[in-house]
Amino acid sequence: MSATDVPRSTDCGKREKRFRTVPAAAQIPFDPAAERAPVVDRPTPPSAARIARWWYENCRDDDGAPGFLFGEIGTDEPFCFRCGWLAPVADGRGWRGWNNAGGWLERAHLIDWRALRDIGEVEAANEPGNYVLLCERCHRHMPSFDVGEWADALGWVEEGDPNPLLVALRTFVSDDIHSRKNLPRGRARAERLSRRVNETLTEAFYATLLNVESDDPRPAKGP
Repeated sequence: MSATDVPRSTDCGKREKRFRTVPAAAQIPFDPAAERAPVVDRPTPPSAARIARWWYENCRDDDGAPGFLFGEIGTDEPFCFRCGWLAPVADGRGWRGWNNAGGWLERAHLIDWRALRDIGEVEAANEPGNYVLLCERCHRHMPSFDVGEWADALGWVEEGDPNPLLVALRTFVSDDIHSRKNLPRGRARAERLSRRVNETLTEAFYATLLNVESDDPRPAKGP
C-alpha cells in the first residue's frame, strides 16, 4: 500500500486550524523542481514522551477536545495513536510512562523523513509534530507520505483501525501476557509481541470454529 492508494483529504485547511502550532513539515509545499540536498546523518528523534505531549498540547478535534484518543484514554496510559492499542506498561506515571512504552510504541514519521531530508528540511522532519506513536502493526501498514501530504498522513492516522474488535482482542491478549510477566525482551520486542498476539488470536479463532462444528446439531451427510 502506498500513499497514492489513500483518498486525498478534502479538509486539509480545516485540519491545520485545529492546531495551536502547525508543524513546519505541514507547511512545506511539494516542489518537483527542488534540488536534492546533500545527504546528512539521521538525527536523534524526540522521545516518545515529548511526541505525546506535543500532540496533547497542540492538537484538538472538531469539538475542541484533545486530539487522537487523549480525550478518552487520558495521558497516563500510553496508546497507539491510530488504533488505540494500550501498551503493556504500568500506567499512572504521567508523561514519563510514555518513554517506558518506547519498545512497544514506535515513532512513525507523518512525512517520510528521507523526502524532507532530500530537500534540506532535516529539522522539520525531526520535530515532534512530524511524528506519531504507533503500535508495530499500524506502523507496518502505514503508507509512505511525501512532502505536501502531511494532512493526508494525519487523516490516515485519525481514521483509526477498521477492525476495532480486533484491537480490543489484541489489547486483552497483550494484557494477559503482561500480567503473567511473559513479555518478550530485547530488541524488536514489539514485533515479537505482535506476532505472539496474532498466534494466540489465530489459535483461539480455530478453536472456536472446532467448537462450533462439534456443537452443530445437524446430522452428518451420508456418503
